[in-house]
Amino acid sequence: MAEPDDLDVQRQRGPDPMPFTSNIQRTTALSPWLIHYNTTRAHSALAGQPPTSRLSPT
Repeated sequence: MAEPDDLDVQRQRGPDPMPFTSNIQRTTALSPWLIHYNTTRAHSALAGQPPTSRLSPT
């Protein structure tokens, strides 16, 4: 079976739920997600640990 192309994926997903009108707006909206992604969310490539678990304390 062929992989879906970007247009197929975009059709399935529908329109973007929150279009950003500025870089500041985008950064503000994504900041909480990035914190969660890097500090809390388990990553299979890291044996279920978040990326920050690889950092050494300073």
